[in-house]
Amino acid sequence: MNIVLKRSLWSVLTALLLALAALWLSVANDSLTAGAPVVPGQVLVKLKAQDEVLVRKWLQSSPYPMKAQLEQLGVYLLSVPPGSEADVAEKLSADPLVAYAEPNYLLPYQVEVEQEDWLQPVLPASDRPREDGSDAGKEPQPGPVPPSKAELRGVPNDALFFPYQWNLHNVGQTICYNSSSTALICYTNITEDADIDAPEAWEVTTGDPFTIAVLSTGVDLTHPDLADKVLSGGYDFVNNDDDPSDDNWRGTFQAGIAAAISNNGRDIAGVSWGARILPIKVLNSAGDGTWADLAEGILYAADVGAHIIYIGTAGSTYSRVAADAISYAQHKGALIIAPGHLPYPASFPGVIGVSATDFYDRHTRWTGSGEHIDVAAPGALIVSTVWRGADEDGRAVSSNTPAAAAHVAGLAALVW
Repeated sequence: MNIVLKRSLWSVLTALLLALAALWLSVANDSLTAGAPVVPGQVLVKLKAQDEVLVRKWLQSSPYPMKAQLEQLGVYLLSVPPGSEADVAEKLSADPLVAYAEPNYLLPYQVEVEQEDWLQPVLPASDRPREDGSDAGKEPQPGPVPPSKAELRGVPNDALFFPYQWNLHNVGQTICYNSSSTALICYTNITEDADIDAPEAWEVTTGDPFTIAVLSTGVDLTHPDLADKVLSGGYDFVNNDDDPSDDNWRGTFQAGIAAAISNNGRDIAGVSWGARILPIKVLNSAGDGTWADLAEGILYAADVGAHIIYIGTAGSTYSRVAADAISYAQHKGALIIAPGHLPYPASFPGVIGVSATDFYDRHTRWTGSGEHIDVAAPGALIVSTVWRGADEDGRAVSSNTPAAAAHVAGLAALVW
């Protein structure tokens, strides 16, 4: 067989393999999105044409009115008859002027750990409410100095740092929590050094004022352990206004882990003492969201120059729009971090996918695993700040994979 014929055959074979790979990816993504919950009456479409006249002409001739625009991506959110989302997306995808179309898939909140009640750290007697019911005395006082692995200098005086922030500094301490269903829950013999060695890192640096965009349920903007770290200029893409206040609790919880005010004698220490928090609300009061709102939040964070974009949710459905938004942010220089209890967006190229561990240094049974996981971090029984509409003291203990990802966001800001 002559060389020219061999080269021709190899070219044909290579093209065939690439076509098969593209078909497999399309089928795989279709299987992931088939039957997935969608926002009724909404379809996202990206046009191939960039010429304003052609785009305007296409939109004007479309039977589906434009509801919103993701200008950076050339993507349009169209209103369609409810119940027809998949059919309309398939029909639009066949249009030669359309790059792709997809329903606006929902990102419903996923319960990872069935927790009967909210655990609370057991405060010293001087920090508990007075018998007369007044709030005086509820303010946490500077916490005890923990036993140190090597007489570390980077140990903060935050009231709950020791023994509760085992995730940052673990010397095998006993930890007890209050519970509404039982008098006391205590854990003993936890695994020493099953932590992120935060004090060791803080001896080198406590971090510079890099920006972490927290894309979640919003942030308690006046929380005393967060307020001075929260940047103005955040946005609420759920209600389309400039007030990204939390009305759930998870966003405040995640922000506190990453970058709460540290060494101030109250509540907790954040992983990065220097980082600033840009609150971007993309999830509603129930913790639910959509790919369109998340994509808008990612684009916004990238455009205002966030160094780190932390995504506090995950889904099972693939979204081209979300993938494009992440690629846009990455080209702007942003680092994207996401929890991996579900595959997306942790599976998108360049995203750091995170799973959760506990204080025995074990991979938790409820977190994610697979090729989309890049790193693991503490995520079980983590104490952090919460929206004071959910807890009047603004602090609580919870277990979830987004909490693990928040550690990685703080660490990224620490070493940036």
